[in-house]
Amino acid sequence: MTTKIILSQGPVDPFSNPVLCPTDSAGTKINAGRYGCSRDNGATWHGGTDLRATAGTLFSSIYSGKVTHIRDLQPTDPNYRSGVGNFIIVRSDDFSIKYCHLSEIKVAIGEIVAQGTKIGKTGKSGNAFNVPFKHLHIELSTDFFATQNHYVDPEPYLKTKYTNSGSIAEPSDTPHNPNSPNHANCPAFAKEELQELESMKAVVEKILDRGSWNADTSAHYSGGQVMHYKVKNVNILGTTITIDSNLDGSRSLIIPPLTTVDIRFSCFGVEPLGWKLDISTNSDAFIVTWELYSTWVPTADIKITE
Repeated sequence: MTTKIILSQGPVDPFSNPVLCPTDSAGTKINAGRYGCSRDNGATWHGGTDLRATAGTLFSSIYSGKVTHIRDLQPTDPNYRSGVGNFIIVRSDDFSIKYCHLSEIKVAIGEIVAQGTKIGKTGKSGNAFNVPFKHLHIELSTDFFATQNHYVDPEPYLKTKYTNSGSIAEPSDTPHNPNSPNHANCPAFAKEELQELESMKAVVEKILDRGSWNADTSAHYSGGQVMHYKVKNVNILGTTITIDSNLDGSRSLIIPPLTTVDIRFSCFGVEPLGWKLDISTNSDAFIVTWELYSTWVPTADIKITE
């Protein structure tokens, strides 16, 4: 069953009084921080909206959704100052929002976040380390960042609206972004965006282990921020299963006959994480097969410890 993400009563501001962030030290090029062909006299593409914020500002998820991607590099990492830096992607029903240039991440992949939940802190990772004003860079994609062709202007999805000049729009104003939204008009389109898309494709769940259970057991793994079991009851009778984890609590399910269920655990941290998983049942008939997927997979084979 697919969980539907309810978008509640419209968006919330990521922090109080969000204003557009200029790209020059004089603070005059406000519209250059907006989406579209906004820079170098319209020759260079900007794939999102910049909201001015001092580094370390705690910000909220604009909509409810599920955390699907995280990048959390350390300052010593050679890629720390590339692209949009550290980011969080939250997926709602029809789009995903990416929050970029972060200094701290407070959620984990797979986590469901409510609208208004504090999910991270702004920073200067990526190419924001030497800009005149620190900011939260927000991108929005209607195909969940699968391709470059479905980036859209985030401004219509924000609570606070902005005028043609970049000031906060009053109720009587008509919000308007003056930049061309067609990236085909920008010769310098999306080198960074393409790099980000390629890097995100690597943040996927990969098979870590597989096997079968017919009795209580325990497993120890070096794994990722997300550990995802697909468990199939191969018996003609229903069965119960409980999996206790050391990093993300316990999950208990009743599995009907010949049915596959998903059991997911997540924990924020630097991969690999040390996972201990205790599997138990109170059913007399317990015969299941399983596959375990992870967002981090070691090169060596992992064996279950009985």
